[in-house]
Amino acid sequence: MLLFHLDIDNPIKWKTKADSIPSVLMVERSSSLKANGLKIILEPMFEDLKLLAQNGIYFPNHNTTLLVQLAYVIGDNLSVAELLGFKRTFGKYLTCR
Repeated sequence: MLLFHLDIDNPIKWKTKADSIPSVLMVERSSSLKANGLKIILEPMFEDLKLLAQNGIYFPNHNTTLLVQLAYVIGDNLSVAELLGFKRTFGKYLTCR
């Protein structure tokens, strides 16, 4: 399973609560990734991130628009390696990125 979550690092008064961090993409690794490849599966999420960077998120109650940028990617070693285009493997003679 490949799962992406969204967490917004913003001013403290609008902080995302731990119990309300949404999943934005969930992919079954066995069939979807092998059949379609990672780029095709992630493309809609990348397009959404581009729109958020250009338009931001508008909060009507505060008459404020926050622009959104991808700041960091966190994951286990195998998943991050796959996301960066490396082989998804561990071995005693392989160095970690």
